[in-house]
Amino acid sequence: MRRAQLGQAAGVVVGVASGAIALGFAVNGAGGEPEVPGAGPLPVVTPETPWESLPLAEVEGPLTMRDGCLLLDSEIVFWAHGTRWDPETGAVVLEGGDTVEVGGDFTGGGGHYDLRGDDNGPLDVRSWLGREAGRAIESCSGATGITALVFAYAPEGG
Repeated sequence: MRRAQLGQAAGVVVGVASGAIALGFAVNGAGGEPEVPGAGPLPVVTPETPWESLPLAEVEGPLTMRDGCLLLDSEIVFWAHGTRWDPETGAVVLEGGDTVEVGGDFTGGGGHYDLRGDDNGPLDVRSWLGREAGRAIESCSGATGITALVFAYAPEGG
């Protein structure tokens, strides 16, 4: 498995966010805080608008749920724009329509990050990802004790 280094992958994503000027994020739930009207809390955290470029690492592993938070392998996962949660099947529905059920395996594109940051301090997920997505990720980190974060999107052709 290739892992994107924080400085490289975050630079790509932060650059995209800066280029978009006002890149907002929505949360389809996590940790019981955010809600979709009429649907209740859901575990998918996703950007409000698509990113123009994406980190190019391969991400893979089993999809699990712990304390209301989705994990890919042992990392808190946030998904690409267009990804949603299907509460009837307990599955993540990827932007292309494929599904990944909790307990199933996922392989796709993405990037890996450490919420503890680097020598410059912790990763500020609220300013990096937006207030709601950042709050959901912080909530999941607090609930699970996990500081590893992964961005995931559908594999090419998926």
